[in-house]
Amino acid sequence: MASDPTAQICPGCGTTVDTTEAEPLARIACPTCGKKIRVERTFDHFLVVETLGVGGMGTVYKARDTQLDRFVALKLLRRDLGGEEDHKARLQQEARIAAAVNHPYVIQVFDSGTDHDQFYVVMELVDQGSLDDLMALEPRLPEKRIACCASARINSP
Repeated sequence: MASDPTAQICPGCGTTVDTTEAEPLARIACPTCGKKIRVERTFDHFLVVETLGVGGMGTVYKARDTQLDRFVALKLLRRDLGGEEDHKARLQQEARIAAAVNHPYVIQVFDSGTDHDQFYVVMELVDQGSLDDLMALEPRLPEKRIACCASARINSP
């Protein structure tokens, strides 16, 4: 990436491409040569690696915490909601509530902040699939197991 975090160098022609309006990991065309480049984005010290899910208020990405060298889930508030303080306040309140809970079936919240004019929440990354995935494998699950799985996904997109 170039020194400007919202600019990248096209590997095809060397042109500096402004990626300010692009979503993380989107593929955009270089305005000079047309080569498709993948938008690299870092929010503070969290490098976006892959998209995990999209929901009503935002997108959850797998990201690498470059300070602690670990993978985390990074939830970004949708850009079109970022200017509306009630949406930002709701996501911030969700982060505070989840951060106050210490339970094996509730995802831990590590951090939150604003970068590139987008509010984000950093959470524990759980790579065990969703409740939908589990139900596809086992259509008849005990009620207690479903309740545990559902609460573990409380902070999903």
